[in-house]
Amino acid sequence: MLSTTAGPARLWDIASGVQIGDLISGGNLGDRRDPLYNNRRRARERMDAIAVSLAGAGALVAIVWLTVRVFDTDRPLVLVIDTSESRPQRLLVVLQRAAGLMAAGVTSGILVLGFGSRLVMRVMAATSADSAQGRLTDAEARVGEVTADGTVTFVLFVGVFSGTLAVGLWVSLRRWFPDRSWQAGLMLAGLGGLLARPSGLINPDNKDFVILSPVWLAMVLSGGLIVLFGVSFAVLADRWAVDWPRLGRTPTGVLAAVPMIAVFGLSALIIVPAVIIALGVCFVAWRRPVSERTSSWLRASERPGRWVLASVALAGAAWAMVSAVQVLTL
Repeated sequence: MLSTTAGPARLWDIASGVQIGDLISGGNLGDRRDPLYNNRRRARERMDAIAVSLAGAGALVAIVWLTVRVFDTDRPLVLVIDTSESRPQRLLVVLQRAAGLMAAGVTSGILVLGFGSRLVMRVMAATSADSAQGRLTDAEARVGEVTADGTVTFVLFVGVFSGTLAVGLWVSLRRWFPDRSWQAGLMLAGLGGLLARPSGLINPDNKDFVILSPVWLAMVLSGGLIVLFGVSFAVLADRWAVDWPRLGRTPTGVLAAVPMIAVFGLSALIIVPAVIIALGVCFVAWRRPVSERTSSWLRASERPGRWVLASVALAGAAWAMVSAVQVLTL
């Protein structure tokens, strides 16, 4: 039971990082020096590490399985809004497709960049020297230490945020990506290479590459995650944008809205992408029909647009490779 004698000092223990479980069990700061307490803490940390590793491996298996199932996918040709329908009906159609895209983004983001990145951290901690254990990384985390609550926070933030950004980029540029979904995913991964250095994922200034080893393994795993995220998201986005259930009052229709609710429910973290998507949904549902002149211009821009986008993607991939070489030569 919670001690009734907990005063200001005990409240300070909570604020300064003492786990609430220690207070409930009647423990205090002195318990941390107790061998039994330390043994229990180490056992809990080992269990958390095993759970995180299994979750990461399972997540990667799941996303590969989902991607392989619908790998033979092309750019949908049926995503044309029927202007003869009423605006509320058009809004439901747009929300249905947006929910499918958000489901693809959140699924790929959480499974690949969320759990996958966490698994990479565990692999690098296991392969690094004993001197690296317990040292602070660039993200102010300690090598080898794993907590369940920290993993959940990391996975949700990285997965939902990156998935939402990918959706915004996808909707804006899909016309100029290749028709084959997996090829479009590779191009998307190339564009992601432009962010590899600014984000610190592949950055020579990141002190993690001095602490962790082998560095080449970190480069291979990081690059693999970027490619897997791009391909899995592209394939799922093209398929689920068409096949996602229509929103409605039925149980299936309610569940179909979960991706949108999840994203906007976390709008405190991703307020800008969420607002952009909301405005885009309203614009598409309420806009006037595209004129023939605009349609002709869009068709004429496809080939040069694809060349420009492919050049930018190649530049992003080259930039990531140059950064990786610089990291390897540290």
